[in-house]
Amino acid sequence: MPPFLSYLQRLSRTRERAIREDILMPMSFSENEWLMLRAVRPNILVIGRGDFVESTVSALVAELPGPVAYLRPNAPPPADADVQMLVVPEVAALSADRQREWLTWLNDLDARHPQIVATSDVPVYPLVRRDQFSGVLYYRLNTILLDVQTAEAASRKERQRWRF
Repeated sequence: MPPFLSYLQRLSRTRERAIREDILMPMSFSENEWLMLRAVRPNILVIGRGDFVESTVSALVAELPGPVAYLRPNAPPPADADVQMLVVPEVAALSADRQREWLTWLNDLDARHPQIVATSDVPVYPLVRRDQFSGVLYYRLNTILLDVQTAEAASRKERQRWRF
């Protein structure tokens, strides 16, 4: 089976599961939201389980034009920014030194910088509050937060948040 067909089948199964488990998927964005994503190209932080994160990133890459570079987990920033989109996996696992490298790289970029799609399987903001992740880097990566989790997990999290 050609790789593209297996990708489509996997994406279809993930979409069916997302519908069944009531998960917001980027494929359900309105046309205006897609237009904004294409025009402004904000950085996006995707948080959730691996299979949902993978399908969300795949949908974003398929919809947003331009060359894409996929980095390894805990990889340094690329030497050049000739791509329009960088996919940075597992940002929560970046070491403190690597976080400083990324911040320096982001600060040194000119106005035409690539869109960064960062992923994590754990919420990053609690790490910021515990000084385990740079707040400035979190702010730079988290222009749009896509928290792809099940509705059940979201409601459980909401109940815990309001428990006294």
